[in-house]
Amino acid sequence: MAFSGLDAQAAKIADPSTDINVKLTIVKELSKTFSSEGHRDPEWQRATTTIFPILLETIKSGHPVWKRLVNDKENVEQVLRMQILELLHKLMSLESMRSQIVNLAPLLLELIRNDNEEMGILAMKMFNELFRAARPLIESHSSSFVQLTIDAFNATHDALDDLFSPTGAAMVEPDRTVVPKAITSLKLLADAPLSCLYILQNPSPAVSQFLSNQSMADAALKIFIYQTPQEKEVDPDQMEEDVIHYGPPASIVNQGVFNDLITAQVKIGALLAFLFRKDSPIVTSPTWTQICETVPPATIRILRFMSPEAYSIRKVKGKSLFPGRIH
Repeated sequence: MAFSGLDAQAAKIADPSTDINVKLTIVKELSKTFSSEGHRDPEWQRATTTIFPILLETIKSGHPVWKRLVNDKENVEQVLRMQILELLHKLMSLESMRSQIVNLAPLLLELIRNDNEEMGILAMKMFNELFRAARPLIESHSSSFVQLTIDAFNATHDALDDLFSPTGAAMVEPDRTVVPKAITSLKLLADAPLSCLYILQNPSPAVSQFLSNQSMADAALKIFIYQTPQEKEVDPDQMEEDVIHYGPPASIVNQGVFNDLITAQVKIGALLAFLFRKDSPIVTSPTWTQICETVPPATIRILRFMSPEAYSIRKVKGKSLFPGRIH
């Protein structure tokens, strides 16, 4: 596809009467062209300034997909939205796109808050990359991102009891037809701490409030210390003397959900390690004593219940928070 044809292709994507399968074909061709030649063609890059806003608007005007059909050919709406977001991911690295970044950042935050898990995870990755590569362009959105992460921590915590209830997703065979919400996704929750750490280590004045008012620490700590009912059933205090359980509780049917929880808790542990640094106002707060009594046993519990094969996250846990951070 020559760059001179982009205007015509963009018009087809923007036209509501264009069949969705035609739109999908166009987006796939654009993505293929960029991968093979576009990133080396300055004229092609300049021409993409025409289509970038149309791709943004196509996602904005669409709707989240919550059901995945057995036949991928029937999941056209979700496939199209993911293909567009993946193309935006490729295009956002172009120098010619820098003027568009200010419009992309709010869309990414919107997808994390209101779209499905697949869209939200990619949007989280894109925001993290943008913040590292083009921080001055999206600095004004950093406090919104941190607040969004706090909201995700709180929303996910509120959903955990249902998730691990006798009829919850963790206690039944995986349902491949359901696409979870991003805001309560444990997979997304595992990606959020890295982005927050990068923002909080060099905070803008608007972000500094989250370090002083303890809202981030409170929300993260709720996830970190959460113990599933299935873990409580094999807690040492409830077992015979000298009998200690290691590894995920066997009573959990969908072990993938439990592993996602443990991974999220490990990654959140690294964030808490930063928030609990010696110069943090949290260490002089009235809640510090309670934190010191809560975090070490929670850390040991997470290490005990994580999968024996989870060596990489076990290393993260050992280095990130315990011992040495809580005095």
